[in-house]
Parts: sequence; C-alpha cells; structure tokens
Amino acid sequence: MNMEDVKRINEEKGQYYFTESTMRFFNSKVESELIEDKYFITSEQFDEKAPRLFTVREFNKESGWIRTIGKFQEFKDRFQAEDFAYCMIEKDDVEICREELKKIYG
Repeated sequence: MNMEDVKRINEEKGQYYFTESTMRFFNSKVESELIEDKYFITSEQFDEKAPRLFTVREFNKESGWIRTIGKFQEFKDRFQAEDFAYCMIEKDDVEICREELKKIYG
C-alpha cells in the first residue's frame, strides 16, 4: 500500500482529508510515504511567517479515517516525526516514544 492508495481509500470512504481545499486550508503537505502501512508524515504552516512543523498521522484502511498521533505540529522536522512514527510501530505508546525522542533530540 502507498500514499496513492491511502488517498483513494480516504475518498472512497467519503472522507475529505486529501482534497485540494482541505490541504490548502491547512497549508498541508504529505511529507512521506506510508510507513508500515499505517503512519505517514504531514507538514503544516500557519502562514508564511510561521515555521513549517510536522505531524504524524495514522491511517485506518477499514474506515479511511486519518488521525493525528501525538500532537498537531509536534515536530520541528521530518526526521523527528519519522523517528516518532517508527517508535510507535515498535512501542505503540505515545508517551514512551516522546521520552525516546527526548533522549535523542533533547
């Protein structure tokens, strides 16, 4: 499964996460491929003066729903977000993964 499949399933299930208007409203970009058929990274920027920050998303292939894992715009860069996603695959615990990232990134 890849991000094109995620977008198609999301639309087929009547969801609007990837529509042009939604992506534009949040100034959102998909920043990764699907990680382990479950997670992906997005970035959002409030306005041109604000920094672009990164969010880990979880895809549910049964419902087509996308949900935020951790906090919206929790990560300063894509690498931190990816490390968090891979930690979630292994540990499946947001707080443990936050602690793991603190050890790495401070």
